Amino acid sequence: MLPLALPLRGGATPNPSHPAPKDLDWSTFGFSLNNLKTPYMYLDQLSGSSSHATFDGSGGGSGSLKSGWHNKNNPPKARTLITKHKPLSLEPSSTILNYGQGLFEGIKAFRRPSNEIVIFRPQKNAERCRRGCARILIPPIPDATFVEACKEVVRYNAEYVPPTGKGALYLRPIVFGSAPKLGVAPSDEYTFCVWCSPVGNYFKTDSNATQTTLLSSVSPITLLVSRSYTRSCVGGVGGVKAVGNYAPVFKCQSETKAQGFNEALFVDAKEGQWIEEAGASNFFIYIPHPNKPGGTLVTPPLNNGTILAGVTRDSILTLARAELPDVTVEERPINLSELSSASEAFCCGTGASITPVGDIRVPSVTEEGEETKFIFYNGDRKAGEVTEKLYKMLHDIMWGEDKRLEKKYADWITVVPPLPK
Repeated sequence: MLPLALPLRGGATPNPSHPAPKDLDWSTFGFSLNNLKTPYMYLDQLSGSSSHATFDGSGGGSGSLKSGWHNKNNPPKARTLITKHKPLSLEPSSTILNYGQGLFEGIKAFRRPSNEIVIFRPQKNAERCRRGCARILIPPIPDATFVEACKEVVRYNAEYVPPTGKGALYLRPIVFGSAPKLGVAPSDEYTFCVWCSPVGNYFKTDSNATQTTLLSSVSPITLLVSRSYTRSCVGGVGGVKAVGNYAPVFKCQSETKAQGFNEALFVDAKEGQWIEEAGASNFFIYIPHPNKPGGTLVTPPLNNGTILAGVTRDSILTLARAELPDVTVEERPINLSELSSASEAFCCGTGASITPVGDIRVPSVTEEGEETKFIFYNGDRKAGEVTEKLYKMLHDIMWGEDKRLEKKYADWITVVPPLPK
């Protein structure tokens, strides 16, 4: 059994503001653990084999509730569980260790210039987590419980939210089967944990970059199309953040970097011609109209269940459709041959944000064939015009830099109140 966490303290008058960031050299932080541990995490357990059981933030779970959180007369409780950051104890026979029954999410909290701390679209992660739980038979975490857990972890670790433009506090909610079991079957006990770590930028940037110059300091990355490995297939779990989706990519990733590329670009498992994802990120191209202003922004569709429904991906699609009148947005298959028509390409995700792609190498299907190289941008630019516009709008919303956008997309931002005294 994992140790139960402590209940949230409360009852005092809230502080007017969060504490200032810790005195750390934030410019040295990358997208890693950065040799430190934040002091607090969220921890909850659920016992009970009912298929309708659900986490409710009570610490003991609600396995006895036959209708779970769907019962309007029995809504999820608001109390959250915060404990000191510590190792978790697991039986060697737990279903997460033996059968990989688990999934995770990735979310960021930002510090605005006013010292306000916000989380970007945690509701979307909650929805995606719930869908993922259904796919691998984990009792669903109510959206409200998921979001409150994230807020409390940020509140208790507020000193570790970097200054504006210097990074973010990365939240890692993870839910997994924690009961011992020998047979190949779902667990009878589940653990939901949210831990966090302050991070810098996913790809290297100028250490003096600010929120307004950050993208221009990012060197466009290089991608190598993978011919030997595929990330997912139709009918699999590529569309959810299952823990088992990531280790199989390590070998491909290692070989790709050994050849001098930043990431692998994965194509479909059947024909090997249709683009799916870039590393652990969603992928976009921009194709300009040949004889008039504007163009088409394209990303692969989600309908096959092989591509993760990224929160940043959804945000980009929404912003492009609403804020870029000269840009047509399409979610459709992208053939490798279509890269020759694109003037811009970028990857996106919670970790990578929006990262421009400089060139893509496509190896031949046969040993006798020649590889193809697609180059984006003209050497004198760091990113294309559409990429820059989308990046700026996205981060203006996160950091509260554009009041019109902030008001229009207010439901994308969850404000984290300071801890009580």
